[in-house]
Amino acid sequence: MPHSVQRHTSVHEFLAVAGAFLVEREAENNLLFGISSAILITPEVFAEDTPRFATVADDGGRIVAATLRTPPHNQVLSWTDDMDAVDALVDVLRDEQLPGLLGPTAAAARFASKWTDATGQNARVEVAERIFRLSSVIAPDQPASGTWRLAEPRDRDLIVRWAIDFSAEALPEAPPIPDPATTAD
Repeated sequence: MPHSVQRHTSVHEFLAVAGAFLVEREAENNLLFGISSAILITPEVFAEDTPRFATVADDGGRIVAATLRTPPHNQVLSWTDDMDAVDALVDVLRDEQLPGLLGPTAAAARFASKWTDATGQNARVEVAERIFRLSSVIAPDQPASGTWRLAEPRDRDLIVRWAIDFSAEALPEAPPIPDPATTAD
């Protein structure tokens, strides 16, 4: 029996099905978690064009890949070592107008190759990024001065400014955050 692709109608359903799989490689799948969290926290930002979610199960019913897209942005692919799952996704998504793909190198390369075969569109690497996983913490020889504390209401303006600055630096082509104060609240 071949791999099966299941589309999901909500972020809640997607995370219920894909969550355990995604957390197995949390660092590699951090973008899927981040986008899913943003959809949960600020659904109005994504209301204009409904986010799309899908998971791929192997013939035993085990989730082996997941993907999401918040149009007009790129398709985001989870970590997977199951290239048949990637092929199954291409088969299901081939009629969609994808501006691009974000994903782990091997899976993204396979997707791009199969996408080119299926659609005749060309593919190219625009940005190569890395993800690092923290496995241990080594205390510095001289600790920083000060102490940790939870943010307080008096920190709100600073947090709003940080959110605006981060968005501008990390997502320069994205529209500004509609209500940055929501981030601080």
